[in-house]
Amino acid sequence: MPRRRLHAAIPAWLAVLAPHRRLTFVMLRYKFQPEHLHLQAMGIMRISRTVQWIRDVALLPEVGWRREVGEAALTSIYLATFARWLVDESPQSRDTFELLDRLLAVAEKAAIRVAPA
Repeated sequence: MPRRRLHAAIPAWLAVLAPHRRLTFVMLRYKFQPEHLHLQAMGIMRISRTVQWIRDVALLPEVGWRREVGEAALTSIYLATFARWLVDESPQSRDTFELLDRLLAVAEKAAIRVAPA
């Protein structure tokens, strides 16, 4: 089931970053300053590579327009989860992973609605 695989892949990615969470937050705040447009462009490419890694790890099978829509949805889910994780002080980032679960549930319901009959 893609939802379970995504729910494993995204926390795995965040676990690698966990020892550097505070530094990551400080770096992002610096990079979002208006004069650092060149850093923001590189950040967009990094997000794209991360989402592709998550897709690969989760074995997502979509092709064509469904893949494009899925990537847009997954990018939104990843960014919302990542933003919450950066400031999450709950035990074991519980609040972050509850958000992730809710977002994946909404995406799963939407995907079922557009699935071929």
